[in-house]
Amino acid sequence: MVLFLSTKGTKKHEEIHIFCISLCFFVPFVDKKIFKGFGVKNMIELATFHDAEAINRIYNQAVQLGGCTADTEPISIEQRLAWLSEHAECGLPVFVFREADRVQGWCSLSPYRKGRQALATCAEISYYVDESQQGRGIGRKLTVHALEWSRHTGLQTLVAFLIDGNEKSIGLLVSLGFAEWGRIRSAYQWQGTVRDHLLYGRNLAENKAEPRVFG
Repeated sequence: MVLFLSTKGTKKHEEIHIFCISLCFFVPFVDKKIFKGFGVKNMIELATFHDAEAINRIYNQAVQLGGCTADTEPISIEQRLAWLSEHAECGLPVFVFREADRVQGWCSLSPYRKGRQALATCAEISYYVDESQQGRGIGRKLTVHALEWSRHTGLQTLVAFLIDGNEKSIGLLVSLGFAEWGRIRSAYQWQGTVRDHLLYGRNLAENKAEPRVFG
């Protein structure tokens, strides 16, 4: 979308144009009924360093649960801040689902085989939702948002790595056009549990309409 700001007319006229541009920019990111007065109820937006604690809290819930990530020890806030810095440097986003000023879930796009220039159009997608908010469709909204962002910014392939047995996550990916592209047998081994490590992927060049999740 290309937006133009008119500098002609009164100061009040210019302020109206600025408000309209701001509204046009934020509408695609807002979920459900977006305005109550002029306050936003919930939206998907880019994460900031201020979100590090919430992002880390949600991720460490998955670490504690097991079977959702291969990490077995909680990630420190210092590690999370460094991770956010790396995303800022590489130009790939971390999105948060914010509701009433609280982060309820997040989704990130990360380099696939960082530094390999021939693989620059491929990215890894990850997503996590607060355990108290699961089942509300937040993960789906975040993933669809990331798919749309990826397509419009030139990425051609998204991949996701999962632990076999994570049926909710597998079901979400399959419903959004991902398919199993690879499987490493018995790669996940922790506390007596042995599972396969799965690779799911989707080619964004394929003409697949995304389900509408906003509005």
